[in-house]
Amino acid sequence: MIVAAIVVVIALWISFGQLKQLLSDRGSHLTWFLSIWILSLLYSLAGALIFTRYYPMSDFQGLYHDALILAQMATSRPALLLELFDSRFEHLFSIGLYYAQSPRAVYAAALFSPIAGICQSVTGSFLVIASINVLTSIAFCAELVRKYRLEPGLLLFVFILIPSVSFWHVGFYKEALTFWLFVLWLLISLKWVKAAYLHRIFWTSCWLAVAYVLYKLKYYIAFSGLFIIAATLIDLQSRNGKWRLAFVALGSMAILYFVLQPWLHHNLQASRIFEMVRENHKVMLSREAQGSSLVFNSLDGNLSGFYLSNFPLAAYLAWFGPLPFGASSLFLLLAGMERLAFLALLMFLVYLAFRKKINLRPSFISICWLSWAMALGLILAYATPNQGALFRYQSLYFPVFWLLLLLPLQREGYLPFFKQSPEPTPIDKKHIHEPPGMSPAPNAGEPIVP
Repeated sequence: MIVAAIVVVIALWISFGQLKQLLSDRGSHLTWFLSIWILSLLYSLAGALIFTRYYPMSDFQGLYHDALILAQMATSRPALLLELFDSRFEHLFSIGLYYAQSPRAVYAAALFSPIAGICQSVTGSFLVIASINVLTSIAFCAELVRKYRLEPGLLLFVFILIPSVSFWHVGFYKEALTFWLFVLWLLISLKWVKAAYLHRIFWTSCWLAVAYVLYKLKYYIAFSGLFIIAATLIDLQSRNGKWRLAFVALGSMAILYFVLQPWLHHNLQASRIFEMVRENHKVMLSREAQGSSLVFNSLDGNLSGFYLSNFPLAAYLAWFGPLPFGASSLFLLLAGMERLAFLALLMFLVYLAFRKKINLRPSFISICWLSWAMALGLILAYATPNQGALFRYQSLYFPVFWLLLLLPLQREGYLPFFKQSPEPTPIDKKHIHEPPGMSPAPNAGEPIVP
């Protein structure tokens, strides 16, 4: 609880700092921010309406209920609340928590509890969550602009405005909290790179606090996120002529993983990962209603048979689905329309590359991000036999697909809504013309903040 409160304070401090910088800008950046903020609030109002009127028994209602209870206990009986958490959740049933049997859901409710306690309403809580999430994402996009000279509008579209991303990141869902924490974690990692020594100590403390809460909430996202953070730091440090230091850090992380095997979550142990995915598939399958699940083959056969025989279906679900054909609900139909737009742009990019009208030169960092998104998507597809639930989980990694798809199109001027880059951006082309000791200019490109 204490660490969760610290993380909320860190996020609010970064978010309000970003808001202060944006409000001090008199140019187009303020217009961008106001437009995106208004759109996110409209998404929030729509989400509040949909979940309260049409899905009264959804996960959202349970998390909001638990967050209110924890908020009331934090003000009336804080000592008892800390005692309950310290007792490893055995006594949480006694205070009426809906998700007392799920420690990860209780941690999510604990992080939501300050917002629920202050707002005391579903709609107000949605609006506050959306604002914090948007401000954190804007700060992350601003840092990417400084480090990689990317087009601000493109980043804001990918991480905030895509309908499926916005819809799942504005309310009381664990995916909203997971995405917020993950983006905050990446943002702190980027700020650490160029910080002074004392500032690095501060950012390291913030990084550890966010990592702890993210691990408690969704351990596999925190674990896989280490790969992304390590790859990004290696890319940034190598462009500063520090290859050796970067790879020593990566090797140390790999050694540390095997050394800490006995103390890691049992599902993260090397001997358990693949078996855990199949077991989770079976558990979720047993909870699904008849006809709403996607049954894989070889559930009870050997492990390699399960993965090999189901790879085509898992790859489709993870990277391209759901498509609107045969959709069982309006929600999946709308989701499928977005995926059709993604596939159309992907085929257009392949056509341009085949006709040599566009030059694709993937860099180290883009390959790492793409590998992470594809691997995480496959694991979630194998573990989740429900297309609707999987679409919700895709909001965590699908922005990476959108970014890597739209970057080369934007760079060559095929996206009229975004400015054409004057030169290939570092994220999708290696710095073959840059002197070894030169770092990217801090104000290169058009920054989101002055």
